[in-house]
This record gives sequence, structure tokens and C-alpha cells, in this order.
Amino acid sequence: GIFGSAHRRQAGADMSLCWRYEGSNLAMDYTVTIDSAFSLLGPSLGLATSCKLGLPCVVSVTGVGLQASNALAIVAPGGGPCGTNETALAAAFDGWNPARATSGSSTYDLGTEVLASPGVYKLCWTHELDSDEDNSTAEEFRVQIGELTLGGPIAQDVVCVFGQPCVITLTGIDLSSSDQVAVVTESSCGRPHPTLANFSGLLGENPLAPEAGGVSTSMSYRLGSGSSTATGGVPQTALLCWASSPSAPDMSDIMILVGTFTMQGPTQGIAAECRL
Repeated sequence: GIFGSAHRRQAGADMSLCWRYEGSNLAMDYTVTIDSAFSLLGPSLGLATSCKLGLPCVVSVTGVGLQASNALAIVAPGGGPCGTNETALAAAFDGWNPARATSGSSTYDLGTEVLASPGVYKLCWTHELDSDEDNSTAEEFRVQIGELTLGGPIAQDVVCVFGQPCVITLTGIDLSSSDQVAVVTESSCGRPHPTLANFSGLLGENPLAPEAGGVSTSMSYRLGSGSSTATGGVPQTALLCWASSPSAPDMSDIMILVGTFTMQGPTQGIAAECRL
């Protein structure tokens, strides 16, 4: 017989295959056991995993009878269930979404995402793609195996003013005390040895570590230590760049563009003259 497609059942061998000479809606009517260890092949459901913007993202899936033909899609937040025309492949992980299984059919390499918005994305699975990756649609991935939380800051612009304390407060998902931000006068984030914005009077570091520890949806960074304020330099708009646990000596891994950083104030060094 044909049983259709199982979308929401845990994989495993905890079922029996039973028979009856004619159809019935009651399981108790099927008294002839054909297979007492019937197995449903596929991934385990309920996966909750996370990745960070700017860091490699690998998703590990467990299950029964997983194969190299399996594939995983990242679906944008919101919308309908996996496998319907109300869902769409997320713009996140471009070039890696959907992804085919690797490493024993249980691991999916999603690359390093630098542009997507933080959020909770659906993980939708299929036993085998009906088309190649470039032409696949979210409707092919009918089994929701869990969710992927993509951590990082929400895009925003920051403004500070000469003579006032400058505190940069970022909001987002899974922000932590190991994050850093840098204010750079470059055309993009992630350049090796970037030119850092510099203002007289600010007695602090750039890049900056958060003022508080832990993991939160909000982290604050003080440009300058204590009550120091910018008293000199060129009023300008620079880039505000972010990274989770950066370690590269040349700062090339601080590659996530949060937004612009603008220091407002008067242009200094003007030769002014007054007359009676």
C-alpha cells in the first residue's frame, strides 16, 4: 500500500506494520502483524541550534537511515510550515542554501553568513531534491526538523557629539561579552589593518569590548574610558563594524557592518576674525 508522506513523525523503529483484509479507521482492527520492527527513516525532530554572523555555520542532524542525497533548507522567519507555497528560502547563507549532506550524511555546511538579519530560521529537510540546488524551492523541503537561531546585531546607525560621552548600544540576538565593535574609516568592514577613527580626548580602545558581561539582546560599548569625551578631530561619518570573538591580529574578522557611526561637531582650526 501507499501511506503518503510522513512530515511530523519522529524517525525510528518503534512501530509495527499490521494488516487487515479491508480498510478500517480503527488501529485495533489490524490484527495481523507483518513487521513488528517497522522503521521510519529520516531525521530526528526538535533540533535547536545556533550560529553567529561572521563565523562558520555547521548544522549536525541525527536520525535513522540518513543518506548523502538528503538536503537541508533555511527558510525565512514567518510564513507557513515547511513544504508549502507560503514559505520561501531565506536570503541567508547565499550559495549554501539549500545544502546537501556531508560527513556521513549528518552534517550540513552553511558557510559564513555576513549580510543576513539576526533571527530564528526554520530548518526544513528533504530526503532527496527533486531538482538541483540552483532551481530548488522551499516547497520541496516538507519536514521541519527544528530551528536555527542566527545571532548578531540588528542593523542601526549611531550618532555621537563632540564634548558628550559616546556610548554605542547595540541590540540583537545572542550578543555576548566576547563581541567587539570597531569604528573604521574604510569603504567596507573586514579589511586587513583598517584605518580606525581617532578623536582627541577619548582615552579608550578601538576596537571596543562591551561594558557588561554575559549573553544578552543588548550590549553597550563606550568609545573612550570613564567620562572622557571627544574634544578634537574631524567631524565625520565612519563605519561601525562588529564581530563575535574576533582573534585576527589584522582585524580582518571584524567583518559585520552594523551601520554608520557619525561624530557631530564643529570643524576646528578655523581662523575667525571679528571687527568693530
